[in-house]
Amino acid sequence: MTPHSFIELKCEFEIPFHDELNHFMQRLANSDTEYHSAAFHLPHKEAITQAMRNKLVYVKLNVEKPTQTIRPRLLAAIRKSFNKELVGTIRQGDDDITFILL
Repeated sequence: MTPHSFIELKCEFEIPFHDELNHFMQRLANSDTEYHSAAFHLPHKEAITQAMRNKLVYVKLNVEKPTQTIRPRLLAAIRKSFNKELVGTIRQGDDDITFILL
């Protein structure tokens, strides 16, 4: 993806290691490489996934490329990293999408 991509994680609870999580999410959003590489290891994964357990999480993504080209790769990486399932999406045009995960 382009360096102009933006990704934001929203939820109604306190997430531990929030700065590290934001940095990880930005790396995911702005990378053209595959997400299974060691470079995409989520720091403090256990603490973060425990805090997110059984809670709704919203991941808002704004990209310059059409979302159809990045959605499957990015969604798979987010689901794997956070142990979450997709329960819905909200589209706002071609370059704005929000994933709803539980």
